[in-house]
Amino acid sequence: MVKHTLPGTCKSLPFDNGFFPPASVASVLKSGNMNLVLNNNEPGNFHFCKKVIDGAHFVSMPEQQIETELQLKGGYDNELLDSTCGYYTHNIDHGYVLAHYIWHESAGRYVTNYRNTIDDISSMFQRRLERLYEICSSHGNRFYIYYSPQQYKTLKIDNDIYDLTDMETIKDQLDKSFPTGENIILCFSNIIRKNKNNIFYLPAADYIKFCKHAEYRNKKN
Repeated sequence: MVKHTLPGTCKSLPFDNGFFPPASVASVLKSGNMNLVLNNNEPGNFHFCKKVIDGAHFVSMPEQQIETELQLKGGYDNELLDSTCGYYTHNIDHGYVLAHYIWHESAGRYVTNYRNTIDDISSMFQRRLERLYEICSSHGNRFYIYYSPQQYKTLKIDNDIYDLTDMETIKDQLDKSFPTGENIILCFSNIIRKNKNNIFYLPAADYIKFCKHAEYRNKKN
């Protein structure tokens, strides 16, 4: 997960909910596009997925197969739907998996089939991406927080394996996207590496303490 500002300090940003390996974040920043596309009214540049091994592996699965398995499992299974009954959605263009955006009909927030709202979802992501660019472009020095408390160091989507420890990929793209000033990454995770190139590695357990301290400072100021 990438958190570009502290919780509660700004409106939603593009990487708020889902599974985003560093390469996918860099890919989105480079392209400036997060659109989800339908081809002949069926998923075009995205697939629905089944979660395997506690989020370390996702396997693409047709919508009808998900429905069949849900019926066999009493209507809900966290491997098939996220905690809010949204589909795990693999963006093929960038290599990440969304959660909490495309609702299954059993979700409390469900209104209509995703085919009727996919353009609205894409527009929402574009607004969030533009908001991110605006925030970053208006500040000379920027801190980016990468928070990944899991023990695993790779994310597998179908047969593709993504390195969750590759902070250099994000840093290189940040320096290209926002060349003015400094881009500094605080990586709260179980990665043990030497700090370099404005990438600082910190224990995942320190993330909550860091947020509480920063929020205290914000209120005090």
